[in-house]
Order: sequence, then C-alpha cells, then structure tokens
Amino acid sequence: MKKYLITGVVLLAIDLAILLFFWEWRMLPAITAITAFPFIFLAGFITGAYKDPDHYHLDIQESSSSRNKKIRLATRILAIALPSFLVCVPSFIFYYW
Repeated sequence: MKKYLITGVVLLAIDLAILLFFWEWRMLPAITAITAFPFIFLAGFITGAYKDPDHYHLDIQESSSSRNKKIRLATRILAIALPSFLVCVPSFIFYYW
C-alpha cells in the first residue's frame, strides 16, 4: 500500500512542478482534480459502482475471491488518488469560497 501512496505523492509533485512552471496558483484545484478524479472513477468502474441496479442479480454469482480482488485493486487505485484529492478539496475551498 505504501508504494501506491508514494506513487500518488509523485503525481502530486508533478502537479506542483507544472504549477511552478506556469506560476498560476489558482489552477491548483483544477490540476490536482485532473490527476485525482480519473483514478476515483476508475476505482468505481472496477467495483461496479456505476452499474444499473437491475443488472445486480447477474453479479450475485460472483465468487468472494473475485470480489476481494476487485476491492483490493480499487483500494490501491484510490491510494494513488488520495494525495491529489487531499490537496484539491482544501485548495478549492480556499480559492473559490
């Protein structure tokens, strides 16, 4: 899990380097959101969060090991998105509220 958080911190460092290049700190929420939200949506797709509830009966026969693998993968992807998300939300509140 630690290496996924480190990957997220590296992505956040790349975001900050981009902001230093452009020197426009009001873009901080947008740049970090561009980094974080695709990972969050990908984790949702992996777990099946966006499926129609009517199709849920097809997934009942899914094995518990398959379900655990999906949850583990989604957790790792969310760990990558966490550092950027933790910078995105407070910076959005600070700059736009």
